[in-house]
Amino acid sequence: MKSIWTKEKVLEKIKEYHNILGRKPSKYEVGSLYSVSRKTFGTWGNALRTAGYEIKPCQKAEIPTSITKELAYFLGLVLSDGHIVNNKVECDYAVKIYTSYENERDIIIRLIKKLFGYTAHIRKRKYGFNKLPNYEIIISSKPLVNFIIDNFQIPAGKKSHIIRIPEAFWKNEMFFHLLRGIIDGDGGVDKVGIGIYSSSKEFLNDIYEILFYFKIKTWKISHSKSMVWRIIIPIAYSMKLYGKLYKGSSFFYPKVKNAWEENILTYDKKSITLPPVTQRQSNRL
Repeated sequence: MKSIWTKEKVLEKIKEYHNILGRKPSKYEVGSLYSVSRKTFGTWGNALRTAGYEIKPCQKAEIPTSITKELAYFLGLVLSDGHIVNNKVECDYAVKIYTSYENERDIIIRLIKKLFGYTAHIRKRKYGFNKLPNYEIIISSKPLVNFIIDNFQIPAGKKSHIIRIPEAFWKNEMFFHLLRGIIDGDGGVDKVGIGIYSSSKEFLNDIYEILFYFKIKTWKISHSKSMVWRIIIPIAYSMKLYGKLYKGSSFFYPKVKNAWEENILTYDKKSITLPPVTQRQSNRL
């Protein structure tokens, strides 16, 4: 028999979630109850108000009018460690970024506040046997979702296999601030160089093409484990890249920058074999 949701039943379920969580539930924690509450009360906020909660006025994200270093870095994090929700059926629109580290969470929160005048919602979760929690930093804004999709071609939903470098960042200096976000999200630094990982080979090939344009060489794109692709920028060439990434930059993950500085300072060119990249076509599909 099909379940019939009444206003009374919705309010009862909200209270059940409160008892489980020990606090007011958010729309991201109640599953299908969120969409049901919209049908019965008009909005999730109306349902909470009726349940007796004090609800703050809905926030509106300010939409940037130009591409800045901060916006480029933010988009790099979205490409690497982010997710866009564009669910017209459920009227759910959000931009989300993930991290497992408190200091990175705080950096993202400050960045969002500076860019969009928005106080992000934080959801903390633990997955499997991971010792560290996973922080989901959320901006609920349909205009911002449309702004990112329309202007930077970053797809909503599952995007890992189909992302590309946005056209707005091809062969201009803002690319390096975008790349800083990508490396912070999906990169790693060691004594060999800087590795960037992705399920999209086209995405890494875009990075190769742009770095080649700026005369920064890489090793060939190769498979890493679990069918993930990898591109490596060796330490010898990353010294130039380091300056471009961090010059005038206010936002970055300290652990990545510190690892970079440590490996550059201890770099011994005699112990590293540089890649023989002499042709632009070396990484072409």
